[in-house]
Amino acid sequence: MPEQSAFDPMLSRLWSQLRDCARAITSVRVIPVKLANTYAHDADEITESHPIPTVIGGLSGVVRVELDRQEMIDLRPGEIVVLVAGVRHRHAVLRAGSASYEQGFLPRSSDLMLKAPQRTWRGVLPLEPSQSLVHAIIATRSSDKRCRLAAELLGQFEQQAAAPPTPMHPGVERMLAFLRANRRRPISSSDLVRASGLSPSHAHKLFLMHHGETPKQALLRDRLLIASELIASGAGIGEAATRSGFTGAADLSRSFRRRYGVSPRTWVRSGRSLPPA
Repeated sequence: MPEQSAFDPMLSRLWSQLRDCARAITSVRVIPVKLANTYAHDADEITESHPIPTVIGGLSGVVRVELDRQEMIDLRPGEIVVLVAGVRHRHAVLRAGSASYEQGFLPRSSDLMLKAPQRTWRGVLPLEPSQSLVHAIIATRSSDKRCRLAAELLGQFEQQAAAPPTPMHPGVERMLAFLRANRRRPISSSDLVRASGLSPSHAHKLFLMHHGETPKQALLRDRLLIASELIASGAGIGEAATRSGFTGAADLSRSFRRRYGVSPRTWVRSGRSLPPA
């Protein structure tokens, strides 16, 4: 629990609800990529899609997550959903009396959000063991094991002090916002750098310092992770390439082989376990 919660009744209440959730998890759903999604492929302005798994939990009231225009998930206290990489979704506005927990992953850390209608708190945890626990939740088909792993995941907040996020340079924020909105489109790392409004050398230096990788590396990593989930869900190489921002099947196959040492087809035949980030 962050030290400032002692002086912030709302934050203290959110952390208390998070502890209660960790001790009484009732269900954990894993949502795979849907090849047929009723949100248009270019609907980035109204939906979110991440290149890494995202965990969402209900802490109080009802927390709604829209997966597409026909499917919605209402999370109550103790209910958790894990969205695999590439799942397009939208967070409905929290109603009065509702609160949520959200957790995602950056290259070097895990980011956490506790949200209520008039309050959002952000924090950062070490990458491990949270990332491995989430991948284990995705890999297992046992409901009981998913609940145990999720309880261990939320229990990390008691064992590890969540630090406030490092303030980010506005230029880096602009690059990351541009990346989130356009990673599925055929943009280049030069487009990312231009979005910063800074000189190329300054933009590269700041991005590497804050994000742990270059703009080009970040763009490629995100696209490969999204393409991997699409292929694992049954998409053809060409469709996965189009939906993850590559110029075509050959571009995706070449980048995939260079990063993981095998072609996408060989990876699929090998059992389709997720490649390392």
